Amino acid sequence: MDLAPITLFTFNRPWHTEQTLNALMLNELANQSTLYIYCDGPKINATEIEIQNIKMVRSIVRKKQWCKKVKIIERTKNLGLANNIINGVSEIISQHGKVIVLEDDIKTSRGFLKYMNQSLELYNDNEKVFHISGYIYPHNKNLPDTLFYNVPLCWGWATWSRAWNHFNQDSLQLWCELIKYSKFKEFDKFGSDHLSLQLAFNILGKIDTWFIKWHASVLFNNGFTLYPGKSLVQNIGFDSSGEHNDNINIFEHKSLAEYVNVEKIAIVENESAIHLVTQLYSTLRKRSSESNVKRSLLNKIKSISLSILPGLKKIKGTSKENVLKKTYSGHSTKIYKPARMYRVIIGKYTYISENSIINNTIIGNYCSIGPNLISGWGIHPTEGVSTHPMFYSTTKQNGHSLCDEDK
Repeated sequence: MDLAPITLFTFNRPWHTEQTLNALMLNELANQSTLYIYCDGPKINATEIEIQNIKMVRSIVRKKQWCKKVKIIERTKNLGLANNIINGVSEIISQHGKVIVLEDDIKTSRGFLKYMNQSLELYNDNEKVFHISGYIYPHNKNLPDTLFYNVPLCWGWATWSRAWNHFNQDSLQLWCELIKYSKFKEFDKFGSDHLSLQLAFNILGKIDTWFIKWHASVLFNNGFTLYPGKSLVQNIGFDSSGEHNDNINIFEHKSLAEYVNVEKIAIVENESAIHLVTQLYSTLRKRSSESNVKRSLLNKIKSISLSILPGLKKIKGTSKENVLKKTYSGHSTKIYKPARMYRVIIGKYTYISENSIINNTIIGNYCSIGPNLISGWGIHPTEGVSTHPMFYSTTKQNGHSLCDEDK
């Protein structure tokens, strides 16, 4: 078997990095594999403690012969996690045609590399399969050894150059395509807007991540992701030490699978996997909602004491309140009441005057919008013989339709 190279991306977490490397070293195929370690550089105005942690990480990666070959790339400047991964994966995959990817908080079981390499070999020529995941969410279901579920989770993963060539980093373009092709329901497979929110925040510059763009890229190419029925990976980064991870334990496994049997299966999504992931994120949202309500009430009690009752009355809302659904705004934006918005992105310092009705619209930075704006009320396809709904809709807006189904 032609073993795939492994890439590990590190920054400033010495303990996590060493845990990840120690587990990797115990893998069955580690002593036959090549490991590339990308060490990101310090941020501008990094503290002395942060710089010391970076030095400790760089010392740890040289501590042992973790794999047969170890090649260390030390960044002199900080690229950030997203750019470090994108550049590193692109570089290695252009040389080798495939890659196994780890971050510095991914602890693997002994059979992780074997599962990854067997899967890469088995589906190498199948254009439908884009991504191999080593992690699956905690569950008590009787799942098969391997299955397909179409969110390319990236806590220990692998891919091929034929798939990575489709990676699109343009968040704005991806968002516009989600609107154009009505893909939001497929995109938000976790339920609610957990995933589309991440893409919106990338557009607004609130976060800079790569996974969500990879997820969209795979979706637009009808790609599938292979998962193990039992997880070979533990994410040890949910302790508030990472850049985007909070301190939660809902993703933690009590034990990992030592090995997973890899055989070719039908390329169709597993319904049980869809259900378990949807339920897990529903539980997560419920916990988050309860926590936010408690926090909000405590803050009100501390700050305004007995005046909390008028505050609660205001939360209930009136006809003059804003109704904002799946709407995301940048820094220092202002939306004057009343407004109705659905799936809108609003750039920083923009203000929108009263009585706006806005759907499926992206508004840039520093925009000044007057009252009574109606935007994005409907989307009319422009590729057909006409933009009139009777050519693509069964709704019969004018009493007629030439369609048997909605297009």
